Amino acid sequence: MRVAFDFNTVIKTRFSGFYTFGINLLQAFDRMPDSPEFRLFYSRRLENEAAQLKAQLSPAKFSFNATGVRINHLKTAWRWLGMPALQHFTGDFDLYHSFHNMMPPTRGKPRILTIHDLRRYRLPDFYGKAQQPVFERAVKAADHIIADSYATRNDVMEIFRMPAGRVTAVPLACDPVLKPLSPEVKRIRRAQLCAQLDIPDTPYLLTISATDHRKNILRTIQAFRQVKEQLQEQIPQCKLLVAGFLPKLEREVVAIQTAAAADPDIVLAGPVDDLYAFTACSEGLLFNSLYEGFGIPILEAFAFDVPVLTSNCSSMPEVGGDAALYADPLQTDAIADGIVKLTGNMRNQLIVRGQEQLQKFSWEETARQTMAVYRKLV
Repeated sequence: MRVAFDFNTVIKTRFSGFYTFGINLLQAFDRMPDSPEFRLFYSRRLENEAAQLKAQLSPAKFSFNATGVRINHLKTAWRWLGMPALQHFTGDFDLYHSFHNMMPPTRGKPRILTIHDLRRYRLPDFYGKAQQPVFERAVKAADHIIADSYATRNDVMEIFRMPAGRVTAVPLACDPVLKPLSPEVKRIRRAQLCAQLDIPDTPYLLTISATDHRKNILRTIQAFRQVKEQLQEQIPQCKLLVAGFLPKLEREVVAIQTAAAADPDIVLAGPVDDLYAFTACSEGLLFNSLYEGFGIPILEAFAFDVPVLTSNCSSMPEVGGDAALYADPLQTDAIADGIVKLTGNMRNQLIVRGQEQLQKFSWEETARQTMAVYRKLV
């Protein structure tokens, strides 16, 4: 079987969720003895970036097909002219797999689209509609949809009125090399991270921010401040560390910065070079997002023996199972109660459950289930 694959999105969005998905899936296929032959399509303008990724994939299973034509020009031609077919750039193949919105003509070959989430539809107040037409054309053109979770699969079927037979849930995983740090290594590494941020070396809870408003940072900060005194009895000197860019919405940024300025135990770290290290050295992950298509950070925390408080909506209960604590992300009091439980006597039990839950997910299993979808269409 020959699969044409949207490699451009992997390269262009390096270190994003698209990159994490694409490179881990391809590497898992590389480890499979009966994997397809992949024809990776991308822009020659990204050749330098592609070179680093090519070294991670076996040339026996992967051919690299670069084009000098601008991808945006190609997308325009594909939309209005329905040509040239992707085979012009990659040679013949049996199916095409995209996981963004690039959906070229394929001379009758089936096309698969992986949908990671539908946040623009589930949280319309947070997003404009400018990207929706392109995405909806890709959905309409796809012969089959792969969703990152059963929650996202249900969203696809409901929002696009799509029959169950056209949508398959294929769960993701986290990097298999992630392991817990020993107490001594954790102590040393945490001291290094705190020095890097020029803050005292004390325990901290971690929450992950982004320009995306759905990460719910303001309520998480408010919940932390609400129970801070009680929390200090369980983990003395514990801080809340906010890693990542702050939301774009100005009034939300001002509220977050004001709260942090008033409380020395709230640290706005900004974007960090090694989020894995900050997760591994934390006392707990507060992942109270309003919506997630999957939620890989939950599994990453489990891999580091870090307990997790997350939201009781969308895909997060599916990923966390009985290994995480849950709260209504719209209720600050519920998040506050969850923080107290997370840092209390349930901690060790959650860590054990986290390792058990982690075993249910692997990129090899993601590749195996993806391969089953390929076989259905060829």
